[in-house]
Amino acid sequence: MISSNIRVPEDLWNDLKKIANKEERSMNSQIIYIIKKYIEENKKELENE
Repeated sequence: MISSNIRVPEDLWNDLKKIANKEERSMNSQIIYIIKKYIEENKKELENE
């Protein structure tokens, strides 16, 4: 697994934190979940590039 640091606006971070808590995920797990979901939804477009 690769470790990375990213900068996130505070309001976005707070919204992500609320969603992660609601869905009983850590922030890291929530961010990975969102990225995976986005990639799955756009997989056909990504394969055509």
